[in-house]
Amino acid sequence: PAPARAGGCGGRLALGALLAAGSLFTGGALLLTTWQGAPGAVQRLRQRSRRDAGRPLPTGAAGVGRVTVGLIALEQRVPEKTHATGAEGCFAMLMFCNNRPQLLEQTLDSLFTVRGVLVDKLVASQDGSNPAVAAVLAQRGIVHFEHAKKPMGAIGKKKEGAALIAEHYKWAVDKAFGHFGESAAHLVIIEDDMLFAPDFMQLFIQLAPLLERDPTLWTISAFADNGFSGMVFDETRVIRTEWTVGFGWLLRRRLWEDELRHQWPKTHWDHWLRSDKRRRGRETLFPEVSRDYHTGVKGTHSEPGQFDRYFRNIRLAAQQSPLLMGGDLDQLVSANYEEATRQLVAAATPLHSHPS
Repeated sequence: PAPARAGGCGGRLALGALLAAGSLFTGGALLLTTWQGAPGAVQRLRQRSRRDAGRPLPTGAAGVGRVTVGLIALEQRVPEKTHATGAEGCFAMLMFCNNRPQLLEQTLDSLFTVRGVLVDKLVASQDGSNPAVAAVLAQRGIVHFEHAKKPMGAIGKKKEGAALIAEHYKWAVDKAFGHFGESAAHLVIIEDDMLFAPDFMQLFIQLAPLLERDPTLWTISAFADNGFSGMVFDETRVIRTEWTVGFGWLLRRRLWEDELRHQWPKTHWDHWLRSDKRRRGRETLFPEVSRDYHTGVKGTHSEPGQFDRYFRNIRLAAQQSPLLMGGDLDQLVSANYEEATRQLVAAATPLHSHPS
């Protein structure tokens, strides 16, 4: 038979996404004419396959099936380094991390199962020094910057956690855009305590052109704040909101350089970004069913009770490559979206708590 061609972002497909695509390793040889994967992910799969071949690999949200001898044939075709040259549509990515190497490992395992994620289009910004975190990033071949955390203010007063985060955020976004250069018109921002849906990157690839077409849009988020299991169902539906969501989101370089970086706040950057003054009527696109899942039970602004209330039961999408809005993204343009909403409301059946 003719060789299989692994498609994806610029003709490259992350290893886990390839494994998740179906029964690719059910026997026989798999020949790929175009494929590049993350060396760290391949090495871990090699180690796991020798230890417990044939058993499921717990790689997070986008599970990867079972490993058989087909893995060895695939490994022989993996280059030493992933190259992103000419990989159109593959967005640059920035990951924030601090001092949680175990969560970071889990996040990276999940991230590299996502179609369209390339190791050399990812940088990590580490807040402060943590050798274990630095070792995880180095093992995966991920470029990372180390931000010098300054917990004390100019007058000797200890900074609150939100101030430290805002300071690191501005520094890291500047570093990331500078690292990738002018070719990076967008930056996908993630954190070290996330799991990802198989089409996490495809969501941004499909929706990003709308940011250029519709001036009433300004960001795209992969996270659905109210996307709880049993309450959301349609993985192809996208919604507009006035609420800017910061768990896995896409930032335009032009927005950063022309507006945000010069006015960046000293604390609580996310509340600042959601303010009417900052937003100026612009809205965010997000999916009905979340494309990432927050795993950090403890953090600067998180504790177990809060995690249970707001994050534990968020549903994570499972489809490989759903066509958003049935392929008709014009539905999301402001005028069309408003008209469709008016029609839905007009056609709705009123419900009353008491009979009239």
